[in-house]
Amino acid sequence: MLNKFRLLLEFGCMILLLILPFTHVDKTVSMKQVSSVIESYSKTSKYEHEDTKFIRKYYHLNKEDYQSAVIYKHPSTMEAEELSVFYETDENKQKAIYDKLEKRMQDKLQSFKGYGQRQSDLIQKGFIFQKGPFIFLMVDEQAATLKNKIYQLF
Repeated sequence: MLNKFRLLLEFGCMILLLILPFTHVDKTVSMKQVSSVIESYSKTSKYEHEDTKFIRKYYHLNKEDYQSAVIYKHPSTMEAEELSVFYETDENKQKAIYDKLEKRMQDKLQSFKGYGQRQSDLIQKGFIFQKGPFIFLMVDEQAATLKNKIYQLF
């Protein structure tokens, strides 16, 4: 009886050892952690922090459309750089936010069309991505580096 129990226990341990490497536990990342990555970069780039009025005017999102948001952009309207992160757990709202970010990119591209070639190129190289409940818009020379830093949080 003891040998059967030991054999069963060893078999269970072997199965756990085989399965364990393939399990993935999501690390909980806070908006504060994500925004600190963007904030530290924005300070070196001398970007301005934007408020809910900016979000409503340029993203066409009201406060009830998202749980939290952080936006930094170049202080000059003649420059295209902009970094945004929205936090929302509701999947339907996430889709709506993603769509609004795509619209924002299109609007930015349209506004620089014909006279701001450097800005247009920067916008075209910019991207939108989602990681869990976070949705990002990145238009910046260092966007890929920032994305990698954010992915390291997860």
